Amino acid sequence: MSYCELKVVNKSGDVIGHTEFRNAHGWSAYIWDKLFNKYAKNPESIYDSWIGEENAKRLWALVDDERLEPFERRTLCSTFDNAMIKQEDLEKFIEDLAKFYDKHPPNNRVCHMRGMVNAIREVIKDPEDVAICWYQMSVSDDLWWTNLPEEYCDKCGQMLERESRAYNINTDDKHWFLDFSKSSGLPDKPKEKKED
Repeated sequence: MSYCELKVVNKSGDVIGHTEFRNAHGWSAYIWDKLFNKYAKNPESIYDSWIGEENAKRLWALVDDERLEPFERRTLCSTFDNAMIKQEDLEKFIEDLAKFYDKHPPNNRVCHMRGMVNAIREVIKDPEDVAICWYQMSVSDDLWWTNLPEEYCDKCGQMLERESRAYNINTDDKHWFLDFSKSSGLPDKPKEKKED
């Protein structure tokens, strides 16, 4: 069965596993279903869903949709690729999850929201953990595991695979942190460097 995993960033910057939740559809897919069905679904189509590239664009666009409350937008934002939440923002995120759960109850479907809140509370108690992130679905790539590029071997004349390692926020640069001062949770885009 698929799973999702709450991960933590330790003091040295490595992303490591914390808590696995069986059936990945109880986390990000739960959030995506609830938001898509309420705000993006075509009411004339019984088969309309967020699955598929074009439909997913409608889902991702909801992060800028003013119809959504800030807690809904930030919860959606937490499911985006490479998103992290800093330790100092975890209490705010727990509040967002509680509001999301109340507004979008599971109604007899798998939902890991309460379990996730309990796991995040454990992270808050550990000063060694500086942030959290997710491996959203075990059926997709784990973005927090870095595959090192192949190296050319002079001796054998072939490309050799190198071992993988945990993503590290001090040496890798694809991550970003939710901004809880913004209703969307999205940080400002970095300014592009201008050539002189």
